[in-house]
Amino acid sequence: MLQSLRDWGGKLAGAAARLAGIYHMALQAGRDDVETEIELTTVTLAIELAKCLISHAQAVFALMDKDPALNDAEKLVAWMIRQDKTIADILIMMDDEPRWRSSSDTLHALTVALVKPGRSA
Repeated sequence: MLQSLRDWGGKLAGAAARLAGIYHMALQAGRDDVETEIELTTVTLAIELAKCLISHAQAVFALMDKDPALNDAEKLVAWMIRQDKTIADILIMMDDEPRWRSSSDTLHALTVALVKPGRSA
């Protein structure tokens, strides 16, 4: 489950233990006598929160590893959908407008990013 997040996953147990300590101290607030032993229910609560953090970490790390060209390609496709345009429309615009001609390498890179095998948007 955490193969791609080895470093982060290796720190998860320690983070869960610290969360348990924080929960424990929060439960002790206002008491005259502080319990030194953390209850199993508190530890279980911390572990459950740590499990929830896994999907969030996976999403964040996936964003950090995302190819910038793919991000630009996704923006282009979203624009094309909003404007009801096709790739052919974009190519015609590039031929008609000199200012778009300098963007041909960028458009090619975006197109490659969109159709590259193994990519998922």
